[in-house]
Order: sequence, then structure tokens, then C-alpha cells
Amino acid sequence: MADSLEVMRAEKVTTFRQFLKHLDDLWRRCGHQAPILRYRTMDDWEQYPVIVCRLERRYPSEGVNEKKPRLRTMLHDADNPSRSVRLMGQMFDHRVLFNIIAKSAEEADRLVDDFELFMETYKDDFVRMGVRLWFEEQLADDVETSWRDPVVVRPLYYIVRLDRIRPEFVGRLNRIDLDYELIKKE
Repeated sequence: MADSLEVMRAEKVTTFRQFLKHLDDLWRRCGHQAPILRYRTMDDWEQYPVIVCRLERRYPSEGVNEKKPRLRTMLHDADNPSRSVRLMGQMFDHRVLFNIIAKSAEEADRLVDDFELFMETYKDDFVRMGVRLWFEEQLADDVETSWRDPVVVRPLYYIVRLDRIRPEFVGRLNRIDLDYELIKKE
């Protein structure tokens, strides 16, 4: 999936942790009861249904030709004319596993449908944050029996593309001196 850099122009720069926080906040504001957690703790291990996400892999974005940071823009410091800020950026794809966990297959299926519809519906909201995402695959359903009560697990994979921006402060050249000599052909 090759995206142009123009599509990624965002109102702000977002980190992976900020994306997950915004995802959970927006999910809850939409009225969904199942929380989206990065990790399960001993305090919330019996809370069902739940969506547990895990970063499986992060790598330079494919199809964008950015194996290292490149110049996004140059900003000039109005307060200090001898200094500029170079914004360097590199796009990264994050392969994220969302495990949909519920006590019954029907409840898990409903939550999968709700989650997929939510991700598609709010795609533009994520783009404004500098996040491009798309569904990659759903793996085989599972029943986890290591807990006291068996639970149904539906693993969904999404690719989340983020632009990692970092500033570099540079001094501006005020003058370039050139010494040259004209040689006439005789």
C-alpha cells in the first residue's frame, strides 16, 4: 500500500503511545464498554469483554523509500535569525495485534464487528493525527483455557503508519566568501 507523503500531512505529530491513548479515548466516547488495554494487569484480568493490543513489529514503511530520516521542512527562528530548525522525518509501520477477548463466541463476534466499523469510521480522525491505518488480517479464532473460565479470543492485525519527526537545530550561514581567479585564454 503506497501512500504519498501528501496524504500524511497532519495537524500534529503522534507517537505510538499517543495513538493508543486517543484510540481508547475515542472508543469510550463512542459508548463502547470494552476497554482497549496495552497490557493486562492482575487488577483487570477478569474484565470481559476487553481488547488487548500489542505491538508485534515496527519497521521503516515499505513503498515510501525512507530507510533513514529525510528533510521534511526548514523553519527559520524569528527570535534568532542566525538559527534554523530542520525537521527530519521517517515513516514507520507498526504491526499491531488487537486481541478481542470475550466470554462467548457471539460476544466476541459482535465486538469484532464493532471494532472494525469503528476503525473504518474514524479513519479520517486518525489521519488528522498523522496516523494512517489499515486492516491486515484476522488469524484463527482461539479459546484460551489457562484462565479460571475459558475465554474466546479473536486476533486482528492492523498496520499503523506513523511519521516520526525530530528537530535538528542548525546555524544559518550569513555569508559565503568566494575567492576566484579569472584566467583568460590567450
